[in-house]
Amino acid sequence: MLVAAHPTWGVDIGAATAIHEALIRLRDAGAAILVISEDIDELFLISDRLCAICNGEVSPSKPTQQTSIEEVGRWMTGIFDTEAPAAPQESV
Repeated sequence: MLVAAHPTWGVDIGAATAIHEALIRLRDAGAAILVISEDIDELFLISDRLCAICNGEVSPSKPTQQTSIEEVGRWMTGIFDTEAPAAPQESV
């Protein structure tokens, strides 16, 4: 297992692309890779699954294609429900 914490922090776009490609090649070769990053765009670009940790609790882990930035944002605040919050109803 490879743990990559902030793998592209402080590097230029060319180096970031090379790092992403190397991580994906390792994954394709069968390596288990845990990427820890604050760059949500990066996480959506290179991750097969996403989850978040808030106050020591881990959110559900979902395939990247089956989640959204909004859902991951809720996870980051500790809201781990799987459904989007209902829209407020107006009083009549």
